[in-house]
Amino acid sequence: MAKIEKLEYDEKMFRNSPADVIEEMIAKTNEIIDVVNQPKRKDKKEKGKRVDVKVEEKREDEKI
Repeated sequence: MAKIEKLEYDEKMFRNSPADVIEEMIAKTNEIIDVVNQPKRKDKKEKGKRVDVKVEEKREDEKI
């Protein structure tokens, strides 16, 4: 017959009720969401700053 081994378990797993565990998971998830949704820092130097340039088109119709 197969030898039956005694399973070791962490006592912390049985201290908390399932509701407490779920609340902890939700709190950790909300912390992650808050970090992801933080506004991005703008560097002081602002490298690669976008500049909009207007290009004037000359049409042949405008010549007098």
